[in-house]
Amino acid sequence: MSQFEEQDRAMEDLVRGMEEHIAEISSVEEIDRCITRLRPAVEYFFDKTRREWAESVVASYRKLSTFVTADGRADGRDAYVVSLYLKGKKITTASLPKLASNCASQLKAVTRGEDILITYNSEDCLEDEENSVELTFRLPGKSLRHRFFFQGR
Repeated sequence: MSQFEEQDRAMEDLVRGMEEHIAEISSVEEIDRCITRLRPAVEYFFDKTRREWAESVVASYRKLSTFVTADGRADGRDAYVVSLYLKGKKITTASLPKLASNCASQLKAVTRGEDILITYNSEDCLEDEENSVELTFRLPGKSLRHRFFFQGR
């Protein structure tokens, strides 16, 4: 009986701790890791009330992706720095975005600290055109698109 109570308390503590941790998420990948950590508790709880509680915490983590935004700025000629934010707080990601452009070539993304540096070659882009690069980030449950515009040569 004491072993059961100990395990029961450990599962409740896990869900409570993960519920409090939502505000501390610092990376896109952490969202999936937290959902995975909660799975045993969802499966463990046999009573409706605690199962629904654990499921609601999982749902809260799944919903986090909808609050992720991207913002960036030019970083010299043919370079752009982009950052991801979760509810206004900067977060990181280990995966680099897919890049596409209407005219730029040699598109490349590299991690630079908490940010992502996008470099490209704009020599084939016309000055009087709307030149852009579109970034597509794969997030848990959704894709995030961010487009920036630049002056052609």
